Amino acid sequence: MNLLHPYSVDMLSFSFEPKYGYECKLSTIKDSTRYVLGKEVSQTSASSTNLEYSRLNGGDGDGYRYYTELTLTFDVIGKQCAKQISPYIIED
Repeated sequence: MNLLHPYSVDMLSFSFEPKYGYECKLSTIKDSTRYVLGKEVSQTSASSTNLEYSRLNGGDGDGYRYYTELTLTFDVIGKQCAKQISPYIIED
């Protein structure tokens, strides 16, 4: 959520056309319901560290993972058209 700062202006692009995007900033975030997925548990062994999620309900919320769907609204800054994200350099 810290990436979605309301005063930050950046390029918003979509996976179907990653070379182009819109220069915009976040306008609104609507409230949503959070669902508990489970508590994060670290399993440490000699070879590696794996994260597993148990399906425990309740508790104080410490270490829990949540699922939510947000409705975001962005304001396009400047002209209302897509811009090329990486500049095209013409060499003579």
